[in-house]
Amino acid sequence: MTLDCLFIDGTKIEANANKYSFVWKKTTEKFSAKLQEQIQVYFQEEITPLLIKYAMFDKKQKRGYKQSAKNLANWHYNDKEDSYIHPDGWCYRFHHIKYQHRQTFNRKSRFTTLMNLNQPLKRDCI
Repeated sequence: MTLDCLFIDGTKIEANANKYSFVWKKTTEKFSAKLQEQIQVYFQEEITPLLIKYAMFDKKQKRGYKQSAKNLANWHYNDKEDSYIHPDGWCYRFHHIKYQHRQTFNRKSRFTTLMNLNQPLKRDCI
């Protein structure tokens, strides 16, 4: 069903006898045109329905995933500070406490530290 068995010089391999046989140019063109039609029919009947089913399967697989701020996979992890940064800008620092195997999260806004430095009264009081 493929055109791999045809050669440029007009020869082809016979499928049943496995021999080279010389074929004229006109017959090769007719044979290739018929073969192209058979390939088109085969693709429309056999292969296209399989591709459509696979595309629908892929669509169903992707439907379950949502990009949400609640999903921890969407958060950015900072190695240096051992903290997670929420897409809204909140920074959650993660502390491992060795005693009693507790883990805590501290929530800070990324803008609070900049605002505290700009206010002179708070800086003088501390």
